[in-house]
Amino acid sequence: MLRALLIVGAIAIGASGCAASGAAGYADLQGAQTQELPQLNETAYDQFDPDLARFVGSHGGTELWIAPGRASGDICLVMADAGGDATTACDSGSVDTTGSDFGDFLVLPDGAEVPANAVAVSKNVFALD
Repeated sequence: MLRALLIVGAIAIGASGCAASGAAGYADLQGAQTQELPQLNETAYDQFDPDLARFVGSHGGTELWIAPGRASGDICLVMADAGGDATTACDSGSVDTTGSDFGDFLVLPDGAEVPANAVAVSKNVFALD
């Protein structure tokens, strides 16, 4: 009986440690893909799995997708313009594309503080105006 309690206690402690240090969540990754990704160069697919990408909207002529990165904790933003050019930006936890030719965008995890100059494109993606 004591051994069973110790095992249950160890499992509970381990589970609470995982929950406390859990990875960031992104509501935009839920649901089905609604729009196909643009054509990207092969090295872009080294950063994320295209099957997990989700279209989140467009802003200022740039179409946007969010995808979990292949590296642990990374999140990626795919940006495409009307001319067919596309690029990907990935980082750990959040992405900031300030200065990009595709526009100034910010990807934030659920519950993160949103800057005052940010315009929501989706639940996790913001345009910086």
